[in-house]
Amino acid sequence: MANLKTQGLKPGLLRQLGFFSATALVISNMVGTGIFATTGFMAGDLGSASMILACWGVGALFAFAGALSYSELGINFPSSGGEYVYLTHAFGPEWGFMTGWVSFFAGFSAPIAAAALAFSDYLGHFFPSLKQANATLVVAQAPFRCASAAASSPLAG
Repeated sequence: MANLKTQGLKPGLLRQLGFFSATALVISNMVGTGIFATTGFMAGDLGSASMILACWGVGALFAFAGALSYSELGINFPSSGGEYVYLTHAFGPEWGFMTGWVSFFAGFSAPIAAAALAFSDYLGHFFPSLKQANATLVVAQAPFRCASAAASSPLAG
C-alpha cells in the first residue's frame, strides 16, 4: 500500500453527495414522513382523492415559493447562519435570537418527533408492544419504575 504523503493525497472523507443525490434525499424524506404518515388522516377528513391531490398541490406551491424566497435571501446575504442572519439584518438581533430558539423547538424538534412517531407506528405492525397506543402506558409507568428501583437499591438508606 502506497504512502499517502508520497501520492499527495490528504486523508479524509470524499464529497460525493451531489445535487441530484441531495435532492433525492430531501424528497424521499418528505415523501416517507409527510405523505405516508398523513394521507390517511386527510382521506378521513376530506373524503375525496381529488381534494387530497389538490391539497398536496397547494402545499407544493407554498413549498416552492418558500424555496425561491430562501434562495433570494441566500444570494443577498451570503453568510452562514440562515434565518438568524436574514432576520437580524431585517429586524434586529432580538428577532434573530428568537428565531433560533423557535427553530430549535418547532422547526427541528417537531419534524424529528413526527418522523419518530411515524416510524414507531410502522414498526408497531411487526412488534405490537411498540405501537403508539402503548406509548402512554410506557411513559406513565417510567417514573414509578425509577422510584421503585431507587427504593429497592442497596444504596438506598
